Amino acid sequence: MGMVVAASMAVRRRICPVEALDRLKKLLQAFGLPTSLPVDAAEVLRFVRYDKKIQDRQLRFVLLKDIGDSVVASLESPVELEAALKACA
Repeated sequence: MGMVVAASMAVRRRICPVEALDRLKKLLQAFGLPTSLPVDAAEVLRFVRYDKKIQDRQLRFVLLKDIGDSVVASLESPVELEAALKACA
């Protein structure tokens, strides 16, 4: 599910085509993996401050640029993550 949220963030940042996100979702579904958030976005946000991807007080994500191409980027704001989580609900 984290891959879908991160890819959604990348689409919102306009560094990833929506077609790559759609392809990722179809692939995950083919393996029986979830592509929609099974809990409320607020519940996820409560625990994000404990995430292993925090470095120098920055929450980092691997954002998809396209299938097979990614970049590590810091979260721009909590609102960005909240919007991506809600889009995946």
